[in-house]
Amino acid sequence: MNIQIDFDTTKLSGHLDDLKRKQLPFATKNALNSLTFGVQQTLRAGVDRWVQGGAVPFTKSGIQVHKASKRSLYAAIFFPDNRPYMRTMVFGGTRKPLKSNKKLIVPGYNKERNSVQRLNKRGNIPRNTLAKKASNKALHFVGKPKGQEHRPSGLYRRYKRKAPKLIIAMDEKQLTYKRIWPANEIGIAYVQKHHRHVFGKALGQAIATAIPRVIDSTGY
Repeated sequence: MNIQIDFDTTKLSGHLDDLKRKQLPFATKNALNSLTFGVQQTLRAGVDRWVQGGAVPFTKSGIQVHKASKRSLYAAIFFPDNRPYMRTMVFGGTRKPLKSNKKLIVPGYNKERNSVQRLNKRGNIPRNTLAKKASNKALHFVGKPKGQEHRPSGLYRRYKRKAPKLIIAMDEKQLTYKRIWPANEIGIAYVQKHHRHVFGKALGQAIATAIPRVIDSTGY
């Protein structure tokens, strides 16, 4: 993600008394976190629109927040390292096989563009699925159907009275993906729409809850 939120409080600080000025970091922290969690909720709620069949829960939970603190007025939306495909969704990119494979292993799709291979919660083919199914030679085979060299290499299911069905494709050395999810633009639009109101509300709450220093008139 590449969403940056800046609040220039320099001019505002000059118009506040000491008590209110001391509350600026607290207000800024709250505003940053409020905006960032707002972006997170917006992205989680809207990502289904951009993913065919809807995003899996593992993808939605990958939209995570780095919270700001009074000492570090920095907040961000990020994707954890174990979800590299999410960066591809936002920016596009090239996918290559794992070191143990020469070709990519991807699910086959039917005419409705739905996967014919059941995927796990991460949207991937479960581990060892290919090996397990390929071992059942009465039901599956790996390669291409005889007389159908135009079809991709992969794992096929046999049928007695109809053509074999591609379950898992193994025909590509790499695949290039276009970006499908304008998450940056959505996040920036949310911040631009809400930042003035959110910051004003946070500053008002911070000032209202500030505890003024009480000076004992006796001098003790």
